[in-house]
Amino acid sequence: MAKNRFAALLEEKGVPAAAIAEEPPPTRLPDSVSIRVGAEPAAPIPPPAPPAPVAAAALKTGKRSDPNYRQISTYVRSDLYKQVRKRLTDEERDFAELLDELLERWIGNEPLHGA
Repeated sequence: MAKNRFAALLEEKGVPAAAIAEEPPPTRLPDSVSIRVGAEPAAPIPPPAPPAPVAAAALKTGKRSDPNYRQISTYVRSDLYKQVRKRLTDEERDFAELLDELLERWIGNEPLHGA
């Protein structure tokens, strides 16, 4: 008789060996399946419906899918970032536009605003 994996632990806790059940044998699938002769065939499964066409507006056309852009991250002081977000909202611009403009000026050695 094969011993249960946890028999030693249970015996330490005072559970008698006779109370420990053997593990059941693994379930075996049948080697063959019987088919009823003369039975009507089941209805065929219809093929899956083709996927709905994607609208042109739903395709990604933003910076994420544009190979000319790269996502970066940086740390900015919280108080400064709040001020920047407020001004960008007022000017209806996004952070990427501002950063792009500032980096272009810096590379071109143009003086930055307020510098």
